[in-house]
Amino acid sequence: MANYYPTEDTYLNIARGLVRNTFDIHKFGSNSALGNGVANIETIWDGSSLYPWATWDAGANTVFLESSQSGDTSRVVEIQGLDANYDMLTETITLDGSNGTTAVESTNEYIRLHRMRNVGSTDISGNVTAKYGASGGTTVAQISGSHNQTLMGIYTIPAGYKGFLLQLEGSSKKNAEITMKLTFRDFGQVFRTIHQCSFIGGQYDFNFSVPLAVEAKTDIDVRAFAGSAGVSVDATFNLVLIKNPLGS
Repeated sequence: MANYYPTEDTYLNIARGLVRNTFDIHKFGSNSALGNGVANIETIWDGSSLYPWATWDAGANTVFLESSQSGDTSRVVEIQGLDANYDMLTETITLDGSNGTTAVESTNEYIRLHRMRNVGSTDISGNVTAKYGASGGTTVAQISGSHNQTLMGIYTIPAGYKGFLLQLEGSSKKNAEITMKLTFRDFGQVFRTIHQCSFIGGQYDFNFSVPLAVEAKTDIDVRAFAGSAGVSVDATFNLVLIKNPLGS
């Protein structure tokens, strides 16, 4: 049996699972067509709109997965989110075996979804959506075809954990002015801007020398608007989650 020893690199030890009750979260989002001006600000996610947080206000519910392509039969999709108690919850759902556009209901109920990914051996051809509460419900997550993975610049800190945000990045290939906002919503409150930046094309990268502490049940949403319509933008942020000593 091989022996594993800690290194001096804390982040490497976290990635190797050698730091007790601590793990990393790498979140990345993409919006292919930003709105023009602050009045049309959008979340950096596959939906190309502000993320529909209010949908979850109705409480935890099942979600319904379906593809836009009938040929996406029996695709195996893992969904990651939080249950009614804001505890982490993961489930694997197999799309309908006869017609990929036929909605399949999750077994569990969710109060948040922050990731879906293809864990099968066949690529997804269409867009696979997760809809809240019914097959015709609001889309709360989407895999856009070739990515085989959601691109969602959002996250909610699970119950019993505190998050520490280390880094924020934004990028765009188009030579247009982009304003990006990192927003937090503490539990029971409203979204507020924590960090804002502007850049023209290229890349913006900010490392928090003192990590931003994020309390349990806080929603994180990276938003942006452009100086002209139809600009694409990507965003990334990295978190370390540490379990609270008292599980609060």
